[in-house]
Amino acid sequence: MTLQKDEADIDFSSLPQVDRPRFDGDVSELPDRACGALQHLLTRRYISAEADADIYSWVLEYRKELSVRLSELDLLLRIVEVGYENGGVAFVEQARYESARGR
Repeated sequence: MTLQKDEADIDFSSLPQVDRPRFDGDVSELPDRACGALQHLLTRRYISAEADADIYSWVLEYRKELSVRLSELDLLLRIVEVGYENGGVAFVEQARYESARGR
């Protein structure tokens, strides 16, 4: 798919939030940008501030909400900002704990 000239100049991160179901049966209370950040965190190895500035900023903005959702899946949100010239990276890792029911 190729974008038209006027579409190529759109700053998608500046578009307003729309409170609506994303699909039939969607009951999520997360804003669209938080859902987008969560989807990227679950499908990619990491999100970098340099390459994915918009998504990375959404991770920072919705850090608490994303951490809660990820913890429901026994996952932890990690954000590393030290040692990176152009910002940090965010990624998900498996939580390590001893469950009462076993693993």
